[in-house]
Formats: sequence, C-alpha cells, structure tokens
Amino acid sequence: MTLARAGAITGAVGPAPPDYIGEFRVTLDISSLENAIDRLGEGLARYHMDVSDAQIRDGLIQRFEFTYELSHKMLKRYLEATSATPSEYDGLSGSHSHRQ
Repeated sequence: MTLARAGAITGAVGPAPPDYIGEFRVTLDISSLENAIDRLGEGLARYHMDVSDAQIRDGLIQRFEFTYELSHKMLKRYLEATSATPSEYDGLSGSHSHRQ
C-alpha cells in the first residue's frame, strides 16, 4: 500500500508518489507501515486457523496495536508536512476574505 497523490491509500506496490505543496516536494516512506499491515494480515490468517489459541490471539492484538500506532505516526508526519503553519494560515485567510 502507498499514499497516493490525493492522500488516499491504494493497493499499489512501491514508494509513495510525492505530494507537491507550493514549490516543495513532500515524500513519505511508508514501507514500515506496509510491512506492519502485512504482518497483521499474516497474524489474522493464523488466528483464523485456530481461534482457540490464546497466544495467537494475544500476538494478533499486539500486532494490531503496533500497526495502529505506526499508522497514527505516519498520518501525523504527513499532515505536518502538508498542512499550513499557523502564520501561513493567517496569511491565507486575510487574502481570501471579501467582506463588505
């Protein structure tokens, strides 16, 4: 999986395409998240083979927690890289308001 240009997650394999913000190129390496998702899928498949195995269930829960935390960190990095700073945001709001 990779982050596509619009920020959606796709099933494509390979590095995430860059996002362009103004004149800056933003790239985000999500290979660790892709690996975590793959490991989570493997754990889920193993759990479905024997749902009574508590160790497999516990391992699956840990894999889920790890994947969730990693996805949260990736999303935070992406938003920090692509979002306007407070001063940039203030500059935009003043130039676009046309109140009479």
